[in-house]
Amino acid sequence: MSKEKPYIVVKFTWAQAFRDMVNNAMNRGQLLGLGVLFIVILILFRSPKEKIGMLLADIYSDLLQGYLIGYILWLLTVIVWWYHVKTIRSELSKEYKRMGTEKSNLQKKAADKNFPSSNRKRRGK
Repeated sequence: MSKEKPYIVVKFTWAQAFRDMVNNAMNRGQLLGLGVLFIVILILFRSPKEKIGMLLADIYSDLLQGYLIGYILWLLTVIVWWYHVKTIRSELSKEYKRMGTEKSNLQKKAADKNFPSSNRKRRGK
């Protein structure tokens, strides 16, 4: 008869989930955005409901009058910059991979033998 492994229940608390979320944000460079979001949510929860309505009305009014155009343009600039960096990073990665393959092929041709690959497997890809 084979022995069955015991079934282990692991409890996962909200504190561990929050810790993992903050660690992930730090690793990805998103901690500032997470902090700003946390502060905004905290302010909204601590404010009376009447004040939240007035705040939203004031923001809408300022948007219509053009007072917040600088913030909108800044946000648009950040989004476009993020997309540009993502595109350039992808293109550079493809170019580095192409150069590595070309170098390996030239080494094989010059030595008339195959060398072991130096490509490493990445986690999560």
